[in-house]
Amino acid sequence: MSQTYSVSTKTLLDLAERYRKRGDLESAICVWKNILLYDPYNVDATENLYNTMGVLYLLRGKPHCEAVLSAAWTSDGRNIVVVGSDNTLSIWGYPSGHLKAVFDTQDSIITSFDVNPRAPLIAVGLRNGEILIYDYLGYRKRTLRGHNAEVNVVAWDLGGRRLASCDSEGRLIIWTSTRKIQCDIYSYGDTIAKLKWSRRGKYLLGCTKRGIINIWNPKTGRTLYRFDLNADIYSVDWAPHTEQIVFSDSNCEVGILDLRHVSKYILGRHICVIPYVFWTDNNRIISVSWDGVVRIWDPNCRKSLYEMLIDHGPIVGASMSRSGRYLALAQLSSNVILVDFRNRRASLIFRFEGDIICNVGWSPRSEKLLVLSHYGKLGILNIAENRVENIFTTCISPITSLDLALGAGCIILGYADGRVALYDLSAGSLIREEKIFENSVSSISFNRHKSIFAVSSGLDKICLVDLALRVLYSKTLPVVGINVVRFCPTGRQILIGTSQGDVIILDGSNLSIISRASSLRGSILDASWNKDGSRFVITTRSGYLEIWDANSGKPRKTYDIRKCRISCVDWNKKINFIALGTLDGRVYVWDIDRASIYAHFDSHSYCVTDIAWSPDGAKLASCGSDGKVIVYNLIKKTYRTKILGQPVCSLSWIEGERCLLCGCKNGDVVVVDV
Repeated sequence: MSQTYSVSTKTLLDLAERYRKRGDLESAICVWKNILLYDPYNVDATENLYNTMGVLYLLRGKPHCEAVLSAAWTSDGRNIVVVGSDNTLSIWGYPSGHLKAVFDTQDSIITSFDVNPRAPLIAVGLRNGEILIYDYLGYRKRTLRGHNAEVNVVAWDLGGRRLASCDSEGRLIIWTSTRKIQCDIYSYGDTIAKLKWSRRGKYLLGCTKRGIINIWNPKTGRTLYRFDLNADIYSVDWAPHTEQIVFSDSNCEVGILDLRHVSKYILGRHICVIPYVFWTDNNRIISVSWDGVVRIWDPNCRKSLYEMLIDHGPIVGASMSRSGRYLALAQLSSNVILVDFRNRRASLIFRFEGDIICNVGWSPRSEKLLVLSHYGKLGILNIAENRVENIFTTCISPITSLDLALGAGCIILGYADGRVALYDLSAGSLIREEKIFENSVSSISFNRHKSIFAVSSGLDKICLVDLALRVLYSKTLPVVGINVVRFCPTGRQILIGTSQGDVIILDGSNLSIISRASSLRGSILDASWNKDGSRFVITTRSGYLEIWDANSGKPRKTYDIRKCRISCVDWNKKINFIALGTLDGRVYVWDIDRASIYAHFDSHSYCVTDIAWSPDGAKLASCGSDGKVIVYNLIKKTYRTKILGQPVCSLSWIEGERCLLCGCKNGDVVVVDV
């Protein structure tokens, strides 16, 4: 098929091809995925991803589908890096606020990150012990392997030539610019909670959870100094011109460690905990306590010069400007306070209404401040001109439910903002979209006999919707919190499960209530019908598996498997097996006839979000919040894994094919070749 490319797309395709020829498939995958952000229907990028990964992208979503954790400026001050709890790293342009790149190819959870102060590189530490280095301009991905445990801190030196990383077992590695290990150090089994390079890179400081500060020579790995403070250390900073360190600890003390005389001095105390200390270039120490007291110290005289009291709530974030004139403080009350040390004045400069601020940070090139909220709003403040330059959102409304309209060739998606969208399965193009509810869509089920969908809200409403997204019937139920909606195999009845434990059966044609009962085991998380619709199974938050009779609307059998903490369930339509997914990432196959576990797999790292038998009953698949899609061989008790890099919320088998349709929370909809 012929294709016309823009210059940027053609350049990226050429770049990916160069990576592929070098054998660097991980970098090529990063490029192809980012092409689909700008050109969702690019044939070459789609085909290359399918040939390389076995994954066909029908829709390419956006970051971030969950809360964001942190943000930082890049070294040139032209971009902002945002890290989300959905395990995604995104790059946003300044001042436009446009999304420029997304990196979501991690095989494990992001536990730490740091932006190189000189080059366009980002270091990312993972829970599985790997470190990824992303070149955000060239979309290049490199992997550093040396740790065997969770990497809890990564830190570049100020020259950007060396990277220090430490893990939960106390191992510290210093990497060179050529990705080689320069030093491999063990911190006596203590977990290092903080790493801090000295200003000129001569020393590397590490704080352990037990209150021990180690100072190493980063060239040789030799331990030069060791201080045991007998208290938890909350913050440390190096002096700009001398071999001294300021620290704050759990005793509410501010102190100085002098390496020249190997001594410790206590400057003073605060009433509350001191989460932040800074040593400025004009030789002043700034300490910020939780209760909003900002104290300025003279390290030469070892005394407090003055203090400022910040009202309106506790301090949850602080950042010192490069010049040392301004201190930005984020409060729990969603205020941003600017402290001007030259004029000794503190003023309210910004507020995120109804949101919690999780990060503030100064640009490395100018006195401009980024403010990031928990739900992804990012504001840029120009302090010199006293104005807000831009406010944009880095989060999208996530997919909450997905179902496949067999025979109609389309997919229906439900979103957290109440929208329902219908997409063509073959082309991946949007057919139509409607806002059905004012709150989240909690569940969707397709009736293949009448080509209609049952769609429920997260509160109390259920609708019958046709393929034109017209609402045929709507009903408000006397319940709160509908978690699951399932058409029975005949299409005549609809099963409803709620967070209050209500089990309701509705007429599939007009939504009238046929029966209503309550499970005594608490909130219902998932449900599934057997092959003829005579029985169904429900799972509860308390860990019970209940099999109900559909005609009487009463439970027939209850199995106590609380150790499993079940999150999702599917009843095999060919044999009497029930597949269970759990909150801790395990998958079980329950033999109903023998009332015992037939097989179990420790396959996911985190919660299993959906599980499904193939139409012929021979294969089983599961997906999870760890971004994995897994297919199981029940005879050999083995499984195969595909990593999508995004939390997967729903899956469905494509009948007659060896493929799975998967919906990710960020909006990715993919077909996985199994």
